[in-house]
Amino acid sequence: MLAITYKEEIFKAVFKATITHVEQGTTWSCLINASGEIMVSDTSLNSFIPSVDHAIGVQFAQLILKLE
Repeated sequence: MLAITYKEEIFKAVFKATITHVEQGTTWSCLINASGEIMVSDTSLNSFIPSVDHAIGVQFAQLILKLE
């Protein structure tokens, strides 16, 4: 669950996420991927971006590295 705050309003969206860990001796990495949709009707984004009809697709990736 992701909560987005915009102009003191909170919108919530559920995303599918995967976490991948890779260990290599004294170092490791963690890759976080997530994707989902934010419904325009829940956020009133269509008043700011009139061409948006139904939903906005969101994708996110973050890589975390730890070195010792």
